[in-house]
Amino acid sequence: MRLPDVAAFEPPQGDIASGTTFPDAAFSVPSPGMMPVQETGVRPARPLPYTLQVDAAANVPAQTITVNFDNDGKAGACVHVRSPDGSSAGGSTGPWSYTVEACKSLFDNWTPGDDGSYELTVNGPNGFFRKFAGAFATGAVDLTVVASYDASGIALRITNNTTANVPLDVTDTTHTNEMRSKDLAPGDTVGLHFWLPPNHNWYDLIVTTSADADFVRQCAGHVQNGEPSISDPKMAQVPPRRHIHGGGGGPEVHRDEGQSRAERSRGPGYRK
Repeated sequence: MRLPDVAAFEPPQGDIASGTTFPDAAFSVPSPGMMPVQETGVRPARPLPYTLQVDAAANVPAQTITVNFDNDGKAGACVHVRSPDGSSAGGSTGPWSYTVEACKSLFDNWTPGDDGSYELTVNGPNGFFRKFAGAFATGAVDLTVVASYDASGIALRITNNTTANVPLDVTDTTHTNEMRSKDLAPGDTVGLHFWLPPNHNWYDLIVTTSADADFVRQCAGHVQNGEPSISDPKMAQVPPRRHIHGGGGGPEVHRDEGQSRAERSRGPGYRK
């Protein structure tokens, strides 16, 4: 490919020899200012090589939250974790960045803020989002929520780790705000499946309970199946439905090594 001739755009040789300069271009800031608005509608989207999964488990005796990062896709991916309430990991209040290699896993541990509460948000490529919120307090609910993908959608497996019955609500906010409610006895597990083809494989599921207003688990994103799809149908919503929280004032912490699942037990940030 031949590039166009740019000789006509060169400054005069006299200006170059004398070092002549010219004033900067003047720009005016519009008043009042306005943030750009997301375009409406959807766009075609190519299949991506990422298959990310991020789950969290609360360790009540240790008062810590363990977040597991899995990438079963064909390419490495970076995710960012933020906490608005002072939760910390590795001596930092974030934000944190983790690069998970293809077919590898990572994990890290967080301690809650001074009041015993925690809130972590995880952002990844193509709208991938997770939120884990709760508290270590008397009467707090402890539910384990694990998501998995299949050819037709996403499934949530929810286990009640507390010693009391827990009324459970799962809201599918993708289109209809459909809510599914279950009562979980101590130690019980329930599986819920959500069929995604009508949503072009986009999902946004929120798990809450009336027994504990602090407890939230949210899973949102797109299930990759190797086929073309469309951009997120809810991207044009204002305000955005997925808030990105700023972390504390510390430097960003980056984990750049993946682990196999067998290596996960050797500790945070273990390197091959």
